[in-house]
Amino acid sequence: MGAVLGSKHIKAIVIDDQVTQNTPEYFNRKRFISISKAFTRKLKKNKKDLHEFGTPIEIEMSNELGYLPTHNYSAGRFEGAEKIGGDTMRQRIDERGGPDGQACMPGCPIACKHTYVNPKSRYITSSLEYETVALLGANCGIDDLDAIAKMDRLCDEIGVDTMEMGATIGVAMEAGLLSFGDAQGAIAVLEEIPKNTPMGRIIGNGAEIAGKVFGVKRVPTVKGQGMAAYDPRSNKGIGVTYMSSPMGADHTAGCAMPGRTGFDLSKTYDSLKPDGQPELSLDLQIMVAIIDAMGVCFFVGLEIETLNILAEALNARYDRNVTFNDMVELGKDILANEHRFNLAAGSSMVERLPEFFETEPLPPHETFFDVDRDVIEAELDNKLKPYIRIRKENP
Repeated sequence: MGAVLGSKHIKAIVIDDQVTQNTPEYFNRKRFISISKAFTRKLKKNKKDLHEFGTPIEIEMSNELGYLPTHNYSAGRFEGAEKIGGDTMRQRIDERGGPDGQACMPGCPIACKHTYVNPKSRYITSSLEYETVALLGANCGIDDLDAIAKMDRLCDEIGVDTMEMGATIGVAMEAGLLSFGDAQGAIAVLEEIPKNTPMGRIIGNGAEIAGKVFGVKRVPTVKGQGMAAYDPRSNKGIGVTYMSSPMGADHTAGCAMPGRTGFDLSKTYDSLKPDGQPELSLDLQIMVAIIDAMGVCFFVGLEIETLNILAEALNARYDRNVTFNDMVELGKDILANEHRFNLAAGSSMVERLPEFFETEPLPPHETFFDVDRDVIEAELDNKLKPYIRIRKENP
Protein backbone atom coordinates (compact mmCIF):
# COMPACT_ATOMS: atom_id res chain seq x y z
CA MET A 1 0.00 0.00 0.00
CA GLY A 2 2.83 2.40 0.84
CA ALA A 3 4.56 1.63 -2.45
CA VAL A 4 1.39 2.39 -4.40
CA LEU A 5 0.90 5.72 -2.63
CA GLY A 6 4.57 6.56 -3.09
CA SER A 7 4.42 5.81 -6.81
CA LYS A 8 1.61 8.36 -7.08
CA HIS A 9 3.61 10.92 -5.04
CA ILE A 10 1.00 10.96 -2.27
CA LYS A 11 2.59 12.11 0.98
CA ALA A 12 -0.54 12.32 3.13
CA ILE A 13 -4.31 12.05 3.10
CA VAL A 14 -6.05 14.75 5.10
CA ILE A 15 -9.61 14.32 6.38
CA ASP A 16 -11.41 17.57 7.15
CA ASP A 17 -13.48 16.90 10.27
CA GLN A 18 -15.57 19.99 9.55
CA VAL A 19 -17.27 18.24 6.67
CA THR A 20 -17.18 14.62 7.88
CA GLN A 21 -19.25 14.78 11.06
CA ASN A 22 -22.19 12.70 9.92
CA THR A 23 -22.63 9.79 12.31
CA PRO A 24 -23.16 6.50 10.46
CA GLU A 25 -26.59 5.00 10.93
CA TYR A 26 -26.99 1.48 12.35
CA PHE A 27 -29.91 -0.80 11.68
CA ASN A 28 -29.71 -2.05 15.28
CA ARG A 29 -27.09 -0.11 17.21
CA LYS A 30 -27.84 -1.84 20.52
CA ARG A 31 -27.37 -5.24 18.93
CA PHE A 32 -24.20 -4.12 17.17
CA ILE A 33 -22.68 -2.91 20.46
CA SER A 34 -23.57 -6.20 22.13
CA ILE A 35 -21.84 -8.14 19.34
CA SER A 36 -18.82 -5.82 19.54
CA LYS A 37 -18.48 -6.61 23.24
CA ALA A 38 -18.49 -10.34 22.46
CA PHE A 39 -15.80 -9.71 19.86
CA THR A 40 -13.73 -7.76 22.40
CA ARG A 41 -14.03 -10.47 25.03
CA LYS A 42 -12.84 -13.05 22.50
CA LEU A 43 -9.93 -10.83 21.50
CA LYS A 44 -8.81 -10.45 25.12
CA LYS A 45 -9.16 -14.16 25.82
CA ASN A 46 -7.17 -15.27 22.79
CA LYS A 47 -4.20 -12.95 23.31
CA LYS A 48 -3.89 -12.21 27.02
CA ASP A 49 -0.06 -12.44 26.99
CA LEU A 50 0.45 -10.00 24.11
CA HIS A 51 -0.11 -6.91 26.27
CA GLU A 52 2.79 -7.81 28.53
CA PHE A 53 5.24 -9.47 26.17
CA GLY A 54 4.19 -8.54 22.62
CA THR A 55 4.59 -10.94 19.70
CA PRO A 56 8.25 -11.74 20.60
CA ILE A 57 6.76 -14.13 23.16
CA GLU A 58 6.56 -16.49 20.16
CA ILE A 59 10.36 -16.67 19.90
CA GLU A 60 10.62 -19.20 22.71
CA MET A 61 7.70 -21.24 21.34
CA SER A 62 9.07 -21.37 17.79
CA ASN A 63 12.48 -22.28 19.14
CA GLU A 64 11.07 -25.09 21.28
CA LEU A 65 9.01 -26.48 18.40
CA GLY A 66 12.03 -26.37 16.11
CA TYR A 67 10.96 -24.01 13.34
CA LEU A 68 12.70 -20.76 14.34
CA PRO A 69 14.79 -19.71 11.28
CA THR A 70 18.44 -19.81 12.31
CA HIS A 71 21.59 -19.04 10.28
CA ASN A 72 19.76 -18.56 6.97
CA TYR A 73 17.25 -21.35 7.55
CA SER A 74 19.91 -23.98 8.25
CA ALA A 75 18.52 -24.91 11.69
CA GLY A 76 15.23 -24.66 13.59
CA ARG A 77 16.64 -23.73 16.98
CA PHE A 78 18.82 -20.79 18.01
CA GLU A 79 21.04 -21.04 21.08
CA GLY A 80 20.56 -17.34 21.77
CA ALA A 81 16.74 -17.44 21.59
CA GLU A 82 16.26 -16.68 25.28
CA LYS A 83 18.28 -13.47 24.92
CA ILE A 84 15.92 -12.07 22.27
CA GLY A 85 12.55 -13.43 23.41
CA GLY A 86 9.54 -11.72 24.90
CA ASP A 87 10.58 -12.22 28.53
CA THR A 88 13.94 -10.58 27.95
CA MET A 89 12.40 -7.72 25.99
CA ARG A 90 9.83 -7.04 28.73
CA GLN A 91 12.49 -7.17 31.46
CA ARG A 92 14.76 -4.78 29.59
CA ILE A 93 11.99 -2.27 28.90
CA ASP A 94 11.01 -2.35 32.59
CA GLU A 95 14.60 -1.92 33.78
CA ARG A 96 15.05 1.07 31.49
CA GLY A 97 11.79 2.75 32.42
CA GLY A 98 10.03 2.16 29.12
CA PRO A 99 6.24 2.20 28.75
CA ASP A 100 3.87 -0.73 29.11
CA GLY A 101 2.04 -2.13 26.10
CA GLN A 102 0.29 0.52 24.04
CA ALA A 103 -2.73 0.42 21.75
CA CYS A 104 -2.21 0.60 18.00
CA MET A 105 -5.53 2.44 17.66
CA PRO A 106 -8.27 3.84 19.94
CA GLY A 107 -10.33 1.11 21.53
CA CYS A 108 -7.80 -1.71 21.19
CA PRO A 109 -8.34 -4.04 24.17
CA ILE A 110 -4.95 -5.78 23.92
CA ALA A 111 -2.43 -2.92 23.53
CA CYS A 112 0.40 -5.17 22.31
CA LYS A 113 2.62 -2.41 20.89
CA HIS A 114 5.89 -2.15 22.79
CA THR A 115 8.31 0.75 22.72
CA TYR A 116 11.92 -0.36 23.07
CA VAL A 117 14.13 2.21 24.78
CA ASN A 118 17.86 2.66 25.42
CA PRO A 119 19.50 2.66 28.89
CA LYS A 120 18.60 6.36 29.23
CA SER A 121 14.91 5.59 28.61
CA ARG A 122 15.03 7.20 25.18
CA TYR A 123 13.04 5.83 22.27
CA ILE A 124 14.76 3.42 19.89
CA THR A 125 11.89 1.75 18.05
CA SER A 126 8.36 0.41 18.26
CA SER A 127 6.92 -2.06 17.94
CA LEU A 128 9.62 -4.72 18.05
CA GLU A 129 7.73 -7.69 16.62
CA TYR A 130 8.34 -11.44 16.46
CA GLU A 131 9.05 -11.50 12.73
CA THR A 132 11.58 -8.68 13.02
CA VAL A 133 13.35 -10.22 16.02
CA ALA A 134 13.40 -13.70 14.49
CA LEU A 135 14.69 -12.69 11.06
CA LEU A 136 17.09 -9.89 11.98
CA GLY A 137 18.04 -11.88 15.07
CA ALA A 138 18.06 -15.70 14.98
CA ASN A 139 18.18 -15.96 11.19
CA CYS A 140 21.32 -13.82 11.21
CA GLY A 141 22.75 -15.43 14.36
CA ILE A 142 22.36 -12.17 16.30
CA ASP A 143 21.34 -12.40 19.98
CA ASP A 144 21.68 -8.70 20.88
CA LEU A 145 18.24 -7.06 21.31
CA ASP A 146 19.74 -3.56 21.28
CA ALA A 147 21.33 -4.23 17.89
CA ILE A 148 18.11 -5.75 16.54
CA ALA A 149 16.16 -2.71 17.76
CA LYS A 150 18.64 -0.41 16.02
CA MET A 151 18.25 -2.39 12.78
CA ASP A 152 14.48 -2.18 13.10
CA ARG A 153 14.73 1.61 13.47
CA LEU A 154 17.06 1.82 10.48
CA CYS A 155 14.68 -0.20 8.31
CA ASP A 156 11.78 2.07 9.30
CA GLU A 157 13.75 5.22 8.47
CA ILE A 158 15.09 3.86 5.19
CA GLY A 159 11.71 2.48 4.16
CA VAL A 160 12.50 -1.22 3.79
CA ASP A 161 10.78 -4.24 5.29
CA THR A 162 12.42 -5.77 8.36
CA MET A 163 11.45 -9.32 7.39
CA GLU A 164 12.86 -8.97 3.89
CA MET A 165 16.04 -7.42 5.25
CA GLY A 166 16.45 -10.23 7.77
CA ALA A 167 16.22 -12.76 4.96
CA THR A 168 18.57 -10.69 2.77
CA ILE A 169 21.26 -10.23 5.40
CA GLY A 170 21.03 -13.96 6.11
CA VAL A 171 21.75 -14.60 2.42
CA ALA A 172 24.69 -12.16 2.52
CA MET A 173 26.04 -14.01 5.55
CA GLU A 174 25.59 -17.32 3.72
CA ALA A 175 27.67 -15.82 0.88
CA GLY A 176 30.49 -15.02 3.35
CA LEU A 177 30.24 -11.23 3.02
CA LEU A 178 29.93 -11.08 6.81
CA SER A 179 29.76 -13.65 9.57
CA PHE A 180 26.65 -14.97 11.27
CA GLY A 181 26.28 -13.11 14.54
CA ASP A 182 28.02 -9.95 13.27
CA ALA A 183 25.51 -7.36 14.49
CA GLN A 184 27.63 -4.34 13.66
CA GLY A 185 28.31 -5.69 10.19
CA ALA A 186 24.58 -6.15 9.63
CA ILE A 187 23.95 -2.56 10.74
CA ALA A 188 26.68 -1.33 8.40
CA VAL A 189 25.14 -3.22 5.46
CA LEU A 190 21.74 -1.60 6.12
CA GLU A 191 23.37 1.82 6.27
CA GLU A 192 24.61 1.31 2.70
CA ILE A 193 21.04 1.31 1.34
CA PRO A 194 20.29 5.07 1.59
CA LYS A 195 23.80 5.84 0.32
CA ASN A 196 22.83 4.07 -2.93
CA THR A 197 26.16 2.25 -3.09
CA PRO A 198 26.41 -0.96 -5.14
CA MET A 199 26.11 -3.01 -1.94
CA GLY A 200 23.22 -0.86 -0.77
CA ARG A 201 21.34 -1.38 -4.03
CA ILE A 202 21.82 -5.15 -3.86
CA ILE A 203 20.69 -5.43 -0.24
CA GLY A 204 17.85 -2.95 -0.73
CA ASN A 205 16.41 -5.04 -3.56
CA GLY A 206 15.82 -7.98 -1.24
CA ALA A 207 16.80 -11.60 -0.72
CA GLU A 208 16.08 -12.98 -4.20
CA ILE A 209 18.20 -10.37 -5.98
CA ALA A 210 20.96 -10.68 -3.38
CA GLY A 211 21.01 -14.46 -3.84
CA LYS A 212 21.41 -14.13 -7.59
CA VAL A 213 24.16 -11.49 -7.33
CA PHE A 214 26.10 -13.36 -4.64
CA GLY A 215 25.60 -16.80 -6.22
CA VAL A 216 23.81 -18.27 -3.21
CA LYS A 217 21.56 -21.29 -3.77
CA ARG A 218 19.89 -21.30 -0.33
CA VAL A 219 17.58 -18.30 -0.74
CA PRO A 220 14.32 -18.42 1.30
CA THR A 221 11.83 -16.72 -1.04
CA VAL A 222 8.54 -17.49 -2.79
CA LYS A 223 7.21 -15.31 -5.60
CA GLY A 224 10.29 -13.16 -5.01
CA GLN A 225 9.29 -12.38 -1.43
CA GLY A 226 11.45 -13.15 1.58
CA MET A 227 10.03 -15.92 3.75
CA ALA A 228 8.39 -15.30 7.11
CA ALA A 229 9.90 -16.56 10.37
CA TYR A 230 8.55 -20.13 10.35
CA ASP A 231 10.65 -22.81 8.69
CA PRO A 232 8.26 -24.87 6.51
CA ARG A 233 10.09 -28.14 7.14
CA SER A 234 8.87 -28.25 10.75
CA ASN A 235 5.70 -26.22 10.20
CA LYS A 236 4.39 -27.81 7.04
CA GLY A 237 1.02 -26.03 7.08
CA ILE A 238 2.70 -22.65 6.80
CA GLY A 239 4.87 -24.11 4.05
CA VAL A 240 1.68 -24.82 2.10
CA THR A 241 0.59 -21.23 2.71
CA TYR A 242 3.92 -19.97 1.36
CA MET A 243 3.36 -22.02 -1.81
CA SER A 244 -0.33 -21.25 -2.38
CA SER A 245 -0.93 -17.78 -0.97
CA PRO A 246 -1.50 -15.13 -3.68
CA MET A 247 1.18 -13.05 -1.90
CA GLY A 248 3.89 -15.70 -1.77
CA ALA A 249 5.74 -16.36 1.49
CA ASP A 250 3.18 -14.60 3.68
CA HIS A 251 2.53 -16.20 7.08
CA THR A 252 -0.49 -14.03 7.92
CA ALA A 253 -2.36 -15.31 4.86
CA GLY A 254 -2.87 -18.69 6.53
CA CYS A 255 -0.86 -19.02 9.71
CA ALA A 256 -1.07 -22.73 10.51
CA MET A 257 0.17 -22.51 14.07
CA PRO A 258 0.11 -25.73 16.13
CA GLY A 259 -3.34 -26.34 17.57
CA ARG A 260 -5.25 -24.45 14.90
CA THR A 261 -7.98 -26.20 12.97
CA GLY A 262 -9.91 -25.42 9.82
CA PHE A 263 -13.64 -25.66 9.23
CA ASP A 264 -13.76 -29.32 10.26
CA LEU A 265 -13.32 -29.24 14.04
CA SER A 266 -13.08 -33.03 14.23
CA LYS A 267 -9.68 -32.97 12.54
CA THR A 268 -6.30 -32.35 14.16
CA TYR A 269 -3.02 -31.61 12.43
CA ASP A 270 0.60 -32.35 13.27
CA SER A 271 2.90 -29.58 12.05
CA LEU A 272 5.69 -32.10 11.47
CA LYS A 273 3.57 -34.30 9.18
CA PRO A 274 2.21 -33.55 5.68
CA ASP A 275 -1.21 -35.12 6.28
CA GLY A 276 -4.08 -32.65 5.86
CA GLN A 277 -1.87 -29.57 5.63
CA PRO A 278 -3.27 -28.32 2.28
CA GLU A 279 -6.83 -28.41 3.67
CA LEU A 280 -5.78 -26.65 6.90
CA SER A 281 -3.83 -23.96 5.07
CA LEU A 282 -6.61 -23.12 2.62
CA ASP A 283 -9.27 -23.06 5.34
CA LEU A 284 -7.13 -20.59 7.29
CA GLN A 285 -6.46 -18.53 4.14
CA ILE A 286 -10.21 -18.22 3.63
CA MET A 287 -10.69 -17.10 7.24
CA VAL A 288 -7.92 -14.51 6.98
CA ALA A 289 -9.35 -13.11 3.74
CA ILE A 290 -12.64 -12.51 5.58
CA ILE A 291 -10.98 -10.95 8.64
CA ASP A 292 -8.90 -8.65 6.42
CA ALA A 293 -11.94 -7.65 4.38
CA MET A 294 -13.80 -6.76 7.59
CA GLY A 295 -10.90 -4.65 8.82
CA VAL A 296 -10.70 -6.27 12.25
CA CYS A 297 -7.76 -7.50 14.32
CA PHE A 298 -6.14 -10.75 13.20
CA PHE A 299 -5.55 -11.70 16.84
CA VAL A 300 -9.25 -12.39 17.41
CA GLY A 301 -8.53 -15.89 16.19
CA LEU A 302 -8.91 -17.94 13.03
CA GLU A 303 -11.98 -19.81 14.21
CA ILE A 304 -15.55 -20.54 13.17
CA GLU A 305 -16.80 -18.51 16.14
CA THR A 306 -15.03 -15.43 14.77
CA LEU A 307 -16.83 -15.68 11.43
CA ASN A 308 -20.19 -16.10 13.17
CA ILE A 309 -19.57 -12.95 15.23
CA LEU A 310 -18.61 -10.99 12.11
CA ALA A 311 -21.73 -12.19 10.27
CA GLU A 312 -23.92 -11.02 13.15
CA ALA A 313 -22.12 -7.67 13.20
CA LEU A 314 -22.91 -7.14 9.51
CA ASN A 315 -26.54 -8.01 10.10
CA ALA A 316 -26.88 -5.56 12.98
CA ARG A 317 -25.10 -2.82 11.08
CA TYR A 318 -26.75 -3.09 7.66
CA ASP A 319 -30.03 -5.01 8.10
CA ARG A 320 -28.76 -8.04 6.22
CA ASN A 321 -29.25 -11.76 6.66
CA VAL A 322 -25.64 -12.84 6.34
CA THR A 323 -24.91 -16.43 7.38
CA PHE A 324 -21.73 -18.29 8.25
CA ASN A 325 -21.80 -19.90 4.80
CA ASP A 326 -22.07 -16.46 3.21
CA MET A 327 -18.90 -15.43 5.03
CA VAL A 328 -17.06 -18.49 3.76
CA GLU A 329 -18.23 -17.77 0.21
CA LEU A 330 -16.91 -14.21 0.60
CA GLY A 331 -13.48 -15.50 1.65
CA LYS A 332 -13.31 -17.89 -1.28
CA ASP A 333 -14.31 -15.17 -3.72
CA ILE A 334 -11.63 -12.81 -2.39
CA LEU A 335 -8.90 -15.44 -2.71
CA ALA A 336 -10.09 -16.45 -6.16
CA ASN A 337 -10.01 -12.86 -7.33
CA GLU A 338 -6.44 -12.44 -6.07
CA HIS A 339 -5.36 -15.63 -7.85
CA ARG A 340 -7.17 -14.50 -10.99
CA PHE A 341 -5.06 -11.35 -10.97
CA ASN A 342 -1.88 -13.39 -10.53
CA LEU A 343 -2.80 -15.76 -13.35
CA ALA A 344 -3.44 -12.81 -15.67
CA ALA A 345 -0.04 -11.42 -14.68
CA GLY A 346 1.68 -14.68 -15.63
CA SER A 347 2.07 -16.20 -12.16
CA SER A 348 0.78 -19.55 -10.97
CA MET A 349 -1.56 -20.55 -8.16
CA VAL A 350 0.96 -22.88 -6.54
CA GLU A 351 4.70 -22.18 -6.47
CA ARG A 352 7.48 -24.52 -5.39
CA LEU A 353 9.49 -23.83 -2.28
CA PRO A 354 13.23 -23.36 -2.82
CA GLU A 355 14.81 -26.76 -3.43
CA PHE A 356 16.84 -26.90 -0.23
CA PHE A 357 13.66 -27.19 1.85
CA GLU A 358 12.99 -30.52 0.10
CA THR A 359 16.56 -31.84 0.15
CA GLU A 360 18.21 -30.55 3.36
CA PRO A 361 16.95 -31.91 6.71
CA LEU A 362 16.18 -29.31 9.37
CA PRO A 363 17.62 -29.86 12.85
CA PRO A 364 16.48 -30.69 15.50
CA HIS A 365 13.68 -32.83 14.00
CA GLU A 366 15.62 -33.61 10.79
CA THR A 367 12.50 -32.94 8.75
CA PHE A 368 12.05 -32.12 5.07
CA PHE A 369 9.19 -30.28 3.39
CA ASP A 370 7.32 -33.19 1.84
CA VAL A 371 3.76 -32.02 1.17
CA ASP A 372 2.75 -33.21 -2.30
CA ARG A 373 2.29 -30.28 -4.66
CA ASP A 374 -0.42 -32.16 -6.58
CA VAL A 375 -2.47 -32.43 -3.38
CA ILE A 376 -2.10 -28.68 -2.79
CA GLU A 377 -3.23 -27.93 -6.34
CA ALA A 378 -6.19 -30.29 -6.00
CA GLU A 379 -7.31 -28.51 -2.83
CA LEU A 380 -7.18 -25.11 -4.54
CA ASP A 381 -8.95 -26.49 -7.62
CA ASN A 382 -11.72 -27.87 -5.46
CA LYS A 383 -12.35 -24.75 -3.39
CA LEU A 384 -11.31 -21.82 -5.59
CA LYS A 385 -11.42 -22.70 -9.29
CA PRO A 386 -15.24 -22.41 -9.52
CA TYR A 387 -14.97 -18.85 -8.24
CA ILE A 388 -12.19 -18.02 -10.68
CA ARG A 389 -14.33 -19.34 -13.55
CA ILE A 390 -17.31 -17.25 -12.44
CA ARG A 391 -15.11 -14.18 -12.23
CA LYS A 392 -13.87 -14.78 -15.76
CA GLU A 393 -17.39 -15.15 -17.09
CA ASN A 394 -18.77 -12.20 -15.10
CA PRO A 395 -15.86 -9.82 -14.46
